[in-house]
Amino acid sequence: HVGYDIEAIGPFVDALEAAAPRHVALLMERQPASAAAPVWAVVHGEPRVALPALPEFVELLRARGAEPSLAMFDVPPATYASFDLLLALLHRQTWVAPGGAKDARLLEYAREAAIHEGDEWRLVADPLHLGVVTWGAWQDRR
Repeated sequence: HVGYDIEAIGPFVDALEAAAPRHVALLMERQPASAAAPVWAVVHGEPRVALPALPEFVELLRARGAEPSLAMFDVPPATYASFDLLLALLHRQTWVAPGGAKDARLLEYAREAAIHEGDEWRLVADPLHLGVVTWGAWQDRR
């Protein structure tokens, strides 16, 4: 999960490939922080720029001449034991300080968007999927 925000991804993949004959990477189809993307626009007045994720990584490998294999898995939505923990996540993901100028908008969004089920809180979000990408000597084992 380190590939989402590595600017120099080419040298990173070079080092990964040099370290072992078989390569595996686990990435979400969208960056994990994408669940907080809707609140970003609410508090900052502009859409959040999405970081590269699984589709871009697979395309990068293909552009480098690899033939990656991909297995996809459903990921349940993240849940939190309290509304305050969910709110803390939103503060971190939006870089909004509690009590700051944009905090009231964040809090209003959180109160409207949060779902409380049993003892858990979560955000309404499209489901995420995890991709397990293999390449290199893994191809010899197919």
